[in-house]
Amino acid sequence: MSKRKQVDEIIDVRFFVFKLINNWFYFLISILFAIAIAFGVNRYSKEIFLAETTLLIQEKTSMASTAAEMLYDSGLQQSKMGLKNEEIILKSSPLIYETVKNLGFDVSYFLIGKIKTSETFEDLPFKVVNKNQSSILHGEKFTVSVIDKNSFKIYDGKNVKEGTYLFGEDISIKKHTIKIISQVENIKEGLPNYVVRFLGLKSVVSQYQNKLIISQPERESTILTLSVFDANQYKGIAFLNKLTENYIKKEIDEKNTVSRNTIDFINNKLTDMKDSLSLIELSIQEYKNKHEITDISLKAQSFYDKLAELGNEQTKYKLKEQYYKYLIRTINEKQNLEKIISPSIYGITDASLNELINQLVSFQIQKEVIKEEGQVKNPAVSRFTSNINQLILKIKESVDNNLEANKYLIEDVNKRIALIEASLSNLPQEERELMSIQRLHDISEKMYMFLLQKRAEAGISESSNIADSRVIEPATFRNRPPVSPKKSRNYLIALISGFLLPLVIMFLIDLFNDTVVSRLDLERVTAIPLLGIIGRNYSENSLINKQNPKSTVTEGFRALRSNIGFLDIKNEKKVYLITSSVGGEGKTFIASNLAIIFANSGKKTLLLGADLRKPKIFTDFYSPNEIGVVNYLKDEKQISDIIINTDIDNLDIITSGPIPSNPAELLVKESFEILLNELKKIYDIIILDSPPLGLVADALLLSNHADLTLFVVRQNFTKKGLLPYIDELSRKDRVKNVQLVFNDVKAGSGVYGYSNYSYGYGYGYGYGYGYGYGGNTSEDYLEQESSS
Repeated sequence: MSKRKQVDEIIDVRFFVFKLINNWFYFLISILFAIAIAFGVNRYSKEIFLAETTLLIQEKTSMASTAAEMLYDSGLQQSKMGLKNEEIILKSSPLIYETVKNLGFDVSYFLIGKIKTSETFEDLPFKVVNKNQSSILHGEKFTVSVIDKNSFKIYDGKNVKEGTYLFGEDISIKKHTIKIISQVENIKEGLPNYVVRFLGLKSVVSQYQNKLIISQPERESTILTLSVFDANQYKGIAFLNKLTENYIKKEIDEKNTVSRNTIDFINNKLTDMKDSLSLIELSIQEYKNKHEITDISLKAQSFYDKLAELGNEQTKYKLKEQYYKYLIRTINEKQNLEKIISPSIYGITDASLNELINQLVSFQIQKEVIKEEGQVKNPAVSRFTSNINQLILKIKESVDNNLEANKYLIEDVNKRIALIEASLSNLPQEERELMSIQRLHDISEKMYMFLLQKRAEAGISESSNIADSRVIEPATFRNRPPVSPKKSRNYLIALISGFLLPLVIMFLIDLFNDTVVSRLDLERVTAIPLLGIIGRNYSENSLINKQNPKSTVTEGFRALRSNIGFLDIKNEKKVYLITSSVGGEGKTFIASNLAIIFANSGKKTLLLGADLRKPKIFTDFYSPNEIGVVNYLKDEKQISDIIINTDIDNLDIITSGPIPSNPAELLVKESFEILLNELKKIYDIIILDSPPLGLVADALLLSNHADLTLFVVRQNFTKKGLLPYIDELSRKDRVKNVQLVFNDVKAGSGVYGYSNYSYGYGYGYGYGYGYGYGGNTSEDYLEQESSS
C-alpha cells in the first residue's frame, strides 16, 4: 500500500485542501477580523513596562559585631543570612509603606490623550502636596487644566470646589487642605489636561507588594533581582531605587541601634562609677587626714600591687558571672531579645557564644519586622521562632558550661587573695586599711578609664557603619517596548487564531455532520465501488438536453456513461436500475439524464418509470401519467399503447401510470418480466427509475431484472448510517452488480480529485478507478467511443 494511500485512509488530504481553497473567503474574513481585534488590543490596552534593579546581599556581619565587640577586640563575626529572609524583608509592609510615602504615591497623575487616558509620572507641570496623606481622600479625583505658570483650573471634582486657583494656594477637599505646586520648568503651551487621583497608602502598599517580584538569577550567588511591572516605567524605576535605598538605610540603622545600645549601657555604668569614685577619693582623703598618713610604705606597696592585680582579675570574672546570670534571665523571659548586650562588653571572648547571641538578635529583629505588618501567620514567623528556640537551647548549654568554669576561676583568685591578705598582718593596721581603700579606688578608676575609651570607640563605629548590601545595577530608563501588550505576539496569535477559527468550525461541522461529504466517507462506510460523480445542477432545468452541452453536469453524465461502458465492453448489459436509500437523493434526475446521454450517443434508449408509488418522470418530460406501466400490468393496455415518444432522438419513455393500491404485487407478476423481455428486443438500453431501496421492497424486486444497479448517494444529504444496508445487500448478493453514483457534488469540494480552477470546457474528470476489465482504462474507452 502506497504512503499516499495510507494517508488518504486517515484523512482525505486532497478533499481537505480543496475545502480550504473553496472557503478562502471565510479564512480571509476571519484573519482580518482577528488582526483588527489585535490592533484594538495593542492600541487601547493599558501598557505595562518592566523596571529592574539588582541587589547584592553580602554575607552579613552580625549586628552585634559592631562597637560592642571592640571592647575586648573580639573581632567581627559573620553569619550568612538566608536570602529568603531578605526577600520577606524587602516585601514587608513597613519598608514598602515608607517607600511609597517618601515618593508620594498616594497621589496618581493621568494624562488625558486623544485616544486614551494613561498614567504619567515624569515631566509633570505641577505636583500635589498632601501633607496629611490621609486615607479619607482615597478615591477622590479631579481634573486639572494648567492655564499659565501662575494659575490652573480644577473641574470634574466631586468634593472640591471647581474654579481657577493660583499655584501654592490652599485647596479644601473633604475638610483637608492640599496644595498644588507648579514645576515651572515643565510648563509650556499646549499642555494636555491631567486627572489627579488620590489613593490610600495601605492600598498602594498592597499593590506594590503584589507587583514586586524578587528572583535569584544564580543559585550559587547572593544577588537578588527586583522587578516591578508598572503602567509607567519611570514610576517603577523610582519605586525600586527608593526601595533599595530605604532597605540599605534600614540595615545601617539596625547596626547603629546596637552601637547606641552599647553606648547607653556604657554611659549608665560610667554614671554609677563616677559617683562611686568620688566617694572613694573622699574616703581616702578623710582617712589620711584622720590618721595623719601621707602614703603607704614600700613593703605595703609591694603587697598592694599584687592585690590590685588579683583584684582586677577577680572583677573580670565576676563581671562574666553577672553577664551569664543576666543572659539566662533574659532568654528565659523571652522579652526584648533583640536588645541583649553583646558578651564582649563583659570581656567574654567566647567566639561560639558571641556568634549564637548575634544570630539570636538578628533572628529576633527580623521576626519583629514581619509581625509589625500583621503577618503573624506568615510561615517565616514560625521559621524564625523555631530558629530562636534552638539558639536559646544552645546558649543555655554554653552558659552553663562557662558558669561552671568561671566559678572555679573565681575560687582560685579568692584563695590567692586570701594568702596575700594573710601576709598583711605584719603591717600596721592603718596602712592595711588605707591600702584596701586605695586598691578599690584604683580598680574603679581603671574600669572608668577603660569604659571612656570604649565609649569613644563605639561612637566612631556608629559613624562609620556601612551596609553589607549594595546596589549593583540601579533601575534606569530603557527605551524598550512594553512587556504587555506584546504587539508582535498578539498579531501572530491573531493570524493563527484567524486561520484556526474557521478550521475548527469546519472540523466541528464535519464532526457532527452525519451525511456523506467526500469520497473518503464512501470508502469508509461501504465497499461498493464508485462509478461516477455528478456535479451540482445550478440550472433551472433538470434535463441536460436543455442545458449547455459543455456544463459540468452534462460532462458528469458523459463520464458516467463512459464508465458504464467500461464495465460492459461486450454490450451484454441492457437493463440499468437507478435507486437510492431515501427520497430526494436524485434517482429520477440521474435516470432521466442518463437516458438522455445514452440516446445522444446513438443508442436506442427507454426510460421506464418503475416507481409506482411516487412517480416523477412525467413531470420532467411534460407527459401525461394517465397511461403507463400499471395499465399494462393490469392487462388494460398493450406495450405499444404505453410507450411515449419524446422530442429527443433515440429516447422513449414509459411512465408509471395511475398509482395502484398494490404496487409490489404488480411488480412480481410474470407480465412485468414479459414486458422487459419484449422491450429488450426493441431498445439497446433500458433504464428503470425505482423507489428508494431503504424504504420499500419494490427496488429489491426490480433488482432481479437489472443487469446493473446504480445506487445514488447525494452529497451533504445521504446519511452515512444508511449505506451499510446496501453494502450488506451487495455482500449477500441480494442486489447484484451494484455501483455508486455520487450526486449533487459541489465544484471545488475536492471529490473530483482536481481543484475547482481546473473546470473548463472539455472537463475530462478521469474516473479511472482501475477495475481491470480487459486491461483498459476509462480514458481508453473514451478514445474508442470518440473514434467510433
